[in-house]
Amino acid sequence: MELKSNIKLLVVVMSMSIISLACLANVSAEALIAQQEVININSDLNNSETTLVQKASPIPQKEIDVILAPVKIDGKWGFIDETGTFIIPPIFDEVKTFQDGLVAVKNRGKWGYYNKYGKNIVPVQFKEVSEYKEGYTAVKNDNDKWGFYDKSGNVIIPIQFSEVKGFKDGVALVKDNKKWGFYDNNGKPIIPAQFTEEQFFSEELAPVKTDDKWGFIDRSGKIVIPCQYQEAMGYSEGLAAVKINDKWGYIDKNGGLIIGAQFKGVAHGFNEGLSAVNIDGKWKYIDKTGNVLFTAPFDTVLPFQDGLAEVRVTKKSVGFFDVLAFAVGASVNYYEIDTRDIKSNEKRGYIDRSGKVIVPTKYDCVNTYNDGLAIVKIDDKWGCVDKKGTFVITPQYEEMSQFQDGIAKVKVNGKWGVVNKSGKLLSNYQFDEVYPFSDGLAAVNQDRKWGFLSKEGKVTILPQFDEVHNFNEDLAVVKYNDMWCVINIDGKVVIKSWHGVSKLSDFSNGLVAVKVDGKWGYMNKSGKLVIQPSFNDAGLFLVM
Repeated sequence: MELKSNIKLLVVVMSMSIISLACLANVSAEALIAQQEVININSDLNNSETTLVQKASPIPQKEIDVILAPVKIDGKWGFIDETGTFIIPPIFDEVKTFQDGLVAVKNRGKWGYYNKYGKNIVPVQFKEVSEYKEGYTAVKNDNDKWGFYDKSGNVIIPIQFSEVKGFKDGVALVKDNKKWGFYDNNGKPIIPAQFTEEQFFSEELAPVKTDDKWGFIDRSGKIVIPCQYQEAMGYSEGLAAVKINDKWGYIDKNGGLIIGAQFKGVAHGFNEGLSAVNIDGKWKYIDKTGNVLFTAPFDTVLPFQDGLAEVRVTKKSVGFFDVLAFAVGASVNYYEIDTRDIKSNEKRGYIDRSGKVIVPTKYDCVNTYNDGLAIVKIDDKWGCVDKKGTFVITPQYEEMSQFQDGIAKVKVNGKWGVVNKSGKLLSNYQFDEVYPFSDGLAAVNQDRKWGFLSKEGKVTILPQFDEVHNFNEDLAVVKYNDMWCVINIDGKVVIKSWHGVSKLSDFSNGLVAVKVDGKWGYMNKSGKLVIQPSFNDAGLFLVM
C-alpha cells in the first residue's frame, strides 16, 4: 500500500487542549523500500529523507540507554524514539523484541539485526539467525552454511560451517566436513575440526569423541584424558561420569577412576555433593566417594538445589515411546532441565538430602518452589507446603496462584479472595477475577465491574469500570461508560478520553499508545498527544 500525500489528519479535541495533527509525509513506505533496494537492504539508511523516517543519530562512543517503541505502518514494522522519529525504518515484515540492545528483523524472508541506534549490525540476508549469546549470533546463509557475527557487525567466525553451537564460556563449536572443532570469541580456531562429537567446556575440560571413544581436552586442544570411554558427561564438582564396558563410573580431572564403573545409568552429574545413579533398575543417590546414601524410588530424579531434589513418577498408562524417551534421557546431563515443564502423565514431588520425602508424588499437582513455598493439589483442593514438607496452608481451595510479593489469590465456591503466606484471608471471597498486583494494587472484577484491591485486602477503588489495565507508573487505563480515561492510584481521573479514541495501551516510560480513528499515536501523562496517530499498530516504549 502507498501513503497518499497531503492526507489531512483529524483534529483531535481534548478537554485540556486542542492539538492539530500534522500531515503525513510526502514519501511513501513503498518508496522507502524501493530506495533501500537501490542502496542495498543492508545499509543503515543514513541517506533516507522523509518526515516519517529520519536520519539515525550517530552511534555514541559510550553505551547509553535508548527508549524505543515498535510501530507498524502500511504493513511494515520499524522503531521510533520518543519524538516520533524512526530510528529503525518501517521496512520489515517482522521484528522481534530487543535483547541487549539488538533486535532481529525480517524482510522478504531474510533475517538480520539492527542495534538500538539504528545501525544495521547483521545484514538482512540470512535464512536464520540465533539469539545473541555472550555477544554473538549464529547466522545461516542460502547455502545452509553457518557462522557468527559479533555485536559490532563483524564476522567473527567465517560463514562456512555445516553446523554450529554456542557461544558458551567464550567458546563456539563448529562442524566442518563431519568433524567438530572450537573457535574462541576472538574468532580464532583454537582447536581444529577433528572430533566426531564434542561438548562444551565445563570446569576447563571438554568431552570429545574420536574413533567412537570419548576423552577430554583442555582449552589448548591438548588431550589430557585419552579417548577411551564409550560415553562421557561434562565435569561437575570435580568429577565426570564416564561409561566403561556398558557401566557408568566417575573420574577426576587426572583421569583417575574415583568411583568404579558399576552403574546402569547416571541421571546427572554431582550437585551439592550428590548424584543419582541407576543400580539394578532403581535410582539411588551417592556421595563423591561412591557411597550409596539412599534409594529414590521414582521414575525421574533431578539434581539437588537448595537442599531439595525434584522427583517424578510416571503414570503406568504410557506408551512405548514415552518409556524409550525416558531411557535415553537417563544417560544425559539434566542441568538444563526446565522443571516447570512436566508431562500430564507425571506427578512431581521433592526429597531432602537424606532421601526423606518432603512433598509426596501422590499429590495431583505440585508447582516448583517459589519464595520457599510450593503450591500442591490433593483431592481437587489446593494448599501450600514449606521446604520441610509441612502444610502452612491446608488444601482447601478450588484454585490457587503462586505467591507474588507474599500474596496469592485463592478461589472458594467460585469466588476469589487473597491470602498471605501464613494462609490469613486478607479479603473475602467476593471477586469473579483477580489480576496480579502491580504498583501495589490488583485489578478485581465484581458483578461485571472492575476496581482495585490493595495488598492489605482493602478495595481502594470501587468496582465501577467496564475494562481496566493494571497500574503502571502509578497510572491505570480504564474504560467507563464506553469512554477511556486514565486514573491515578487514588482513583481520580487525571486524563479524560475524547471523541474517536477506541483504545489505549499501558503507560511505559511516561507514554501511552492511543488509537484515534483507527490510527495509533502516543500521549504523555498530561494527556497531550505528543506523537501523531499515523500507525497501523504500536507497542510500548521500552528502554533498550
